[in-house]
Amino acid sequence: MYSGTPSRTNGDPMRRLGCIADDFTGATDVASALASVGRDVVVAFGPQRLTGSEFADADAVVIALKSRTAPVGECVSDVLDAARALRAWGATQFYLKYCSTFDSTSDGNIGPSIDALLAELGLPTALAAPSYPANGRTVYQGHLFVGHERLDESPMRDHPLTPMRDSQLRRLLEPQTALPVANLFLDEVRAGAETIREALAPASPRTVIADAIDDDDLRALARASAPHVLLTGGAGLALGLGAEGEAADRPLPHGAPQGGRLVVSGSASSKTRSQIAHARSELPSRKLDLRRLAAGESLAPELADWVVEQWATEAHRPVLVYATDSLDDLAALPTDERAGVADRIERTLADLAAATLDHGLGAVLVAGGETSGRVVQTLGIDAIRIGPQLAPGVVWAEAAVAPAGAAAGDGSADPAPPTRSAPAQTRRIAIALKSGNFGDERLFTDAWEQLR
Repeated sequence: MYSGTPSRTNGDPMRRLGCIADDFTGATDVASALASVGRDVVVAFGPQRLTGSEFADADAVVIALKSRTAPVGECVSDVLDAARALRAWGATQFYLKYCSTFDSTSDGNIGPSIDALLAELGLPTALAAPSYPANGRTVYQGHLFVGHERLDESPMRDHPLTPMRDSQLRRLLEPQTALPVANLFLDEVRAGAETIREALAPASPRTVIADAIDDDDLRALARASAPHVLLTGGAGLALGLGAEGEAADRPLPHGAPQGGRLVVSGSASSKTRSQIAHARSELPSRKLDLRRLAAGESLAPELADWVVEQWATEAHRPVLVYATDSLDDLAALPTDERAGVADRIERTLADLAAATLDHGLGAVLVAGGETSGRVVQTLGIDAIRIGPQLAPGVVWAEAAVAPAGAAAGDGSADPAPPTRSAPAQTRRIAIALKSGNFGDERLFTDAWEQLR
């Protein structure tokens, strides 16, 4: 654990870091990496949530947005709002966190976000480093690899929202930005800090895409980046933004919460499907009936009753409720119903979490980026304080649960969560938000060991 003002490896005071993440699981991903190097991190779910004493005490703040696949204009507006909030908080260094597979379209949103931030903050240079070796993302000779495959030959090639048909990052970024794009290749990265500083030296505004194939490359890039450099990329750059030495996992501020344990999964990724397959052999589980959801039925009340029954049988045994365990599940639905069912999946799982609060919910693990966003909003969570790591990019965090009817919301027209009787005081629960592709197959069954 670190106290006071930690110092960077090069002896300079550690800068107060403001980070903007393009989705909720991405926010906990980068927060996890920052915590692992000794940062005291708080995640705020939207710039308007950046209030309270916990933010004054933190040395790194991550603002979670839902901008990853938003229209470009909306995304840029949200990113600028977040940057202004972070500057008002006192950030002296800025970091735009996006998916380590660089998933974006030819119009954005990565390029427009970088351009807007450089202009807003008055910075001349953006470093783009999406590598995250811990999760199999590396950049070499300007090409992004997913595991041993180039991006355009990986499963991301056929992503339903952002199909990635090119692994050459410069070609991907240039159509999105009005600024020049340059490369910083691996031999230059490994030539040392002075070479990196020269490549990132103030000049006309531009973005520099850096190779990195291991954590030491990312540490070197981050540590050589002066305050005039806007950091952008995956969570890996955070490894070079911490204190000297190794940092122990931070415990949850108020200790492990008591109560029922719940896993809700709206993700259809291959990694999550393997986690579901393993968990089904050890945990009580229920699968959503997608045809009933498509017909407009409300499943949350009966699912909540079932979850509470399981807790009554064995209080501390986690319970799993999931949407899919096969890609055939959604494929079996008529094409015109799939988008609507995906939204109902997220709403049902979020409403289920809300409905179990008054029945003793103490900890919830959420799989899937969109599902995580819906759960956070439905539970009325403004911010979370980062605790122990479960896997690279996945952490337990502590959240204060809002009183009934005080869900944070995001201005959408979603129906209100199930009515709950108002608690006597704000409750604290443990929450973990997991990107679909993160964690090993035992995550759903083993995550709870950190809460003992």
